[in-house]
Amino acid sequence: MRTIKTAIILFICLVICEVLHLGNPMVMCVAAVFATRENMQSSLNFGRARVLGIAVGGILAMVYVSIDLFIINNNIVNIIILPLLAVTYIVVSTRLKNQAGLIGGLATFFMIIFSVPAKGAFIYTIVRVLMAAAGATLAIVINAIGIPREDAEEIEDDKEQIKQLEARIKQLETKISAGK
Repeated sequence: MRTIKTAIILFICLVICEVLHLGNPMVMCVAAVFATRENMQSSLNFGRARVLGIAVGGILAMVYVSIDLFIINNNIVNIIILPLLAVTYIVVSTRLKNQAGLIGGLATFFMIIFSVPAKGAFIYTIVRVLMAAAGATLAIVINAIGIPREDAEEIEDDKEQIKQLEARIKQLETKISAGK
């Protein structure tokens, strides 16, 4: 079911990007794939982590770009400031309990720093965050379509596990009683 959902979500992402002339659908598609999980809670967690990671990475990239515009020697910015901002990103993500978004956010941070011209970095960051949010939202919405069946299956599995545990508890209680 997850495979079919992924295909549907990617199709919708591509159509939206084409119809709205949003350009490269990579960020939306990647966010959608990351957020497409086996159940709604996992989709929400991964979608949130992805968007939050990209947002924090984008903000710190903007800090880097701002510093870079004021310092004449770009090597100093790359050698000293970049690692400090990367460490800052890791600390912020850890404090936000967003370890799941760490890699995506650092990738965003580096992509903006190393591949986007400073003058376009702000707009690129905003677009990237919005595209990631759109992809994650699509994944969550499409995933929600399959929720009732998946939840029903999970509930039945949980009930069966509970029955097995209750039977095991009764066996242990019988052994304990017999031993006294």
